[in-house]
Amino acid sequence: NVAIAALAAGAVLARTALQLKQDRVLLVALGFGCVAGFFAVHAFSTPGVPWTGSYSYGSGTSDYDYGSPTVGLSAYLSVFIPAMFFAAAHTGIPELLNRVPGARPAVVSAVVMAILAFGYVGIFRPELIAGVPVAMAPFSYAVAILSGAMLLLAAWQQARIYRRSHLPTQAALGIAYLLLAEAQLSMATTE
Repeated sequence: NVAIAALAAGAVLARTALQLKQDRVLLVALGFGCVAGFFAVHAFSTPGVPWTGSYSYGSGTSDYDYGSPTVGLSAYLSVFIPAMFFAAAHTGIPELLNRVPGARPAVVSAVVMAILAFGYVGIFRPELIAGVPVAMAPFSYAVAILSGAMLLLAAWQQARIYRRSHLPTQAALGIAYLLLAEAQLSMATTE
């Protein structure tokens, strides 16, 4: 699964950011780790995907139930939660992480534990999250608007950094944020 590979890459980047005490990079790494982690939960909760790698849309022959609350919720969270980290990377939060002893490993541990806990509940106990309205209108629209605003802020800040540095990775991050905003908008406006 590509999400698991991306999660591993995010973990390596987060570890490097911790060692180098690069808090903005740490927040970006945690954001991409969340994208990967929540999408992995999404994949493993989508009937047929973990075992066969595919599923049929509306063929009428499938025995799978696609109404799992985990599928929709994990899709929305896979953009909303990372958007918070990407936007936070351009606020005063990195400086706060630098000043508070033990904050960096605590944040990383909390994020990892939250993804693992959501994965466990989403895959093995989905009835516990069935009432979470994030993926249902009108809440889905609010989540999409908030995600979009945070991602646009992050993309704008990345564009400013790119103009100063001319480093292509800064432009690539800005484009990635815009594409994630588009993905969130697509989730909210299509069924």
